[in-house]
Amino acid sequence: MLEELEQEYSGLKNKVRDLREYLWTPARCANSSPKLRSRPLTPVFGRIRKVSAVMRQKKRLENVLATESDLVRRGENISAYFDLGREGENVEADLRREIGRTAKFGRRLENRKPAVGGK
Repeated sequence: MLEELEQEYSGLKNKVRDLREYLWTPARCANSSPKLRSRPLTPVFGRIRKVSAVMRQKKRLENVLATESDLVRRGENISAYFDLGREGENVEADLRREIGRTAKFGRRLENRKPAVGGK
C-alpha cells in the first residue's frame, strides 16, 4: 500500500515543482507595469504612484514566498510520513490525508494561475 501512495505522490511532486517554478516566473516578479512607466509623473503624485507600485510588488512577493513555503512544508510532511511508514509505523491514513490536501492545494493554485502574460 505504501508503494501505491509513493507512486501517487511522485506525480503530485512533479506538479508541485511546476507550480513552484511558475511562482517565480519573471512576469510575476516584474517590479513595475508598463502603464506606470509611461505616465508623466508630477513630483508629489509621481512619488505616491511609485510607492504604491512598490507596495503592490512587495505584497505580491510576500504572497509568493508564503505559497512556496507552504508547498515546501507540505512536501516535507509527506516525506516524513513515508519515512515513518518505511520504519513500520501505520501512517497510511495520515499519508492519504496529506497527499489529498496537497493535491487540493495544488489544484487551487493552478486555478488561480492567470493567462500567459497576465499578473
